[in-house]
Amino acid sequence: MTAADDLEDLLAMERQKILKGQIEELEALGARKLALLSAVRDDANTSTEQLEGIMATAKRNALLLAASGRGLKAAIRQITDAKTQEQQAFYGPNGQRKPMLPRRDRLEQKL
Repeated sequence: MTAADDLEDLLAMERQKILKGQIEELEALGARKLALLSAVRDDANTSTEQLEGIMATAKRNALLLAASGRGLKAAIRQITDAKTQEQQAFYGPNGQRKPMLPRRDRLEQKL
C-alpha cells in the first residue's frame, strides 16, 4: 500500500467522522494527514489522477466541515433565541429566516 492509498483511506475516515459529528476526533488525524501529505509529495510514483482524487476528496471534506460549522452556529443561535425569546422566527418560502412580528390587525376577544 502506498502513501497515497493511506492518505485516501485517512480522508475517507475523516469524512465519516465529520458526517457522524465526531469533530473532536479530527485533531488527532491532523498530524497523520500532514505526514502522509509529505510522503505523497515525495513519492514520484503517485499518478496525477490519484493526486487529483486526493485533492477532490480533501476539498469535499473541507466543504463538509464548513457546512457542519455553519449548522452548529445556527443551532446555537436557535437555542439562544429560544432561551431569551428575543426574536422568534420562521423560515419563509425562499428558505431564509424571517422574524415573527406580532399581528396588530386582529381583534382581541375577551370573555
